[in-house]
Amino acid sequence: MKDVNAGSVVVALCRKDGSGLIIREAGSSRELSMYLENLSGIEDGDILLIRAGDSDKFSIEKRYTHRHVINRFIRELDRLHVRINYPPEVMREADRIILSPGMDDKDIEDYTALPFVTIDNDGSRDLDQAVYVERDGPGYRIWYAIADASYYVKPGSALFSESLKRGASFYLPSFTVPMLPPELSEGIISLNPDVKRRSLLFIMKIDGRGICLSTEIKRGVIISRGKLSYSGVQEFYDDPAAGSFHGREFEPSLLMLQEAGRLLAGQSAERGVISFERNELEAAIESS
Repeated sequence: MKDVNAGSVVVALCRKDGSGLIIREAGSSRELSMYLENLSGIEDGDILLIRAGDSDKFSIEKRYTHRHVINRFIRELDRLHVRINYPPEVMREADRIILSPGMDDKDIEDYTALPFVTIDNDGSRDLDQAVYVERDGPGYRIWYAIADASYYVKPGSALFSESLKRGASFYLPSFTVPMLPPELSEGIISLNPDVKRRSLLFIMKIDGRGICLSTEIKRGVIISRGKLSYSGVQEFYDDPAAGSFHGREFEPSLLMLQEAGRLLAGQSAERGVISFERNELEAAIESS
């Protein structure tokens, strides 16, 4: 199995051909091995996980049978040429980024003293936005930070090319196929709490009516003080003194976020911005 790098895990499709099986990487034309024998219990149409070790050792696990509903999702991604795994050159670039994340860049500003927080769904792992709000005279200064993916994923790189091929992350019942490797999207390009992260910051000043007076865009380093959820923040707003956020460094920012948000919502209503009420559905698949 020389086509699989040591330490990697590959999602592969299994197809019967004559008396043997052809194993092909999902989303790719790359055949990992031809006519493997003695694959006990593996049938035509099954989806495998191939884990490669050192010294050409590997293990094969039948993950989804040809009857499993997840099998259909993976085969649809394969039809669209979306790879479940990432090419070796992409992972090599990801490894280099992790080793040298650019936190000591002299061209970016240090905002680690500001108590940013992220607010997402409970199960979110790729945290790409954080917020901090402070009083500014009769109005507010809103600091909105997004993970600086553009610093790491540059045009001409293997990461950039692979991202264009995928176009987006695919969120499916029971699993996700990220646009960027999880080592990046859930690691160095995720605004995880208590660690330094590069960010693109939008610094907006609004007056006491919620009218935007100015906006600056800067690159900087931040440290999120907490991975908050929508439900947790709502509980805090319902009773600020009773929740676990009371007394935390970011409590004043959350309270001013609510105040500034009300002003901005009022301005939106005056401009006739349409508000869409959306319901979120959550689906899970259980193996029978």
